[in-house]
Amino acid sequence: VNEHLLDMKPGEVWYADFNKPHYVNNPSDRERIHLVLDCKPNDWLRKKVME
Repeated sequence: VNEHLLDMKPGEVWYADFNKPHYVNNPSDRERIHLVLDCKPNDWLRKKVME
């Protein structure tokens, strides 16, 4: 995202601004599924993402 590599692993939670230029690369033969939520984060959500 925006020229930064994010190595997302199973079970992790990430926050990223996907309004920035981005792309996805899956170099393995395994299928990957990512759940993306488009929302305005509040204090509770910010705290949960930081845990």
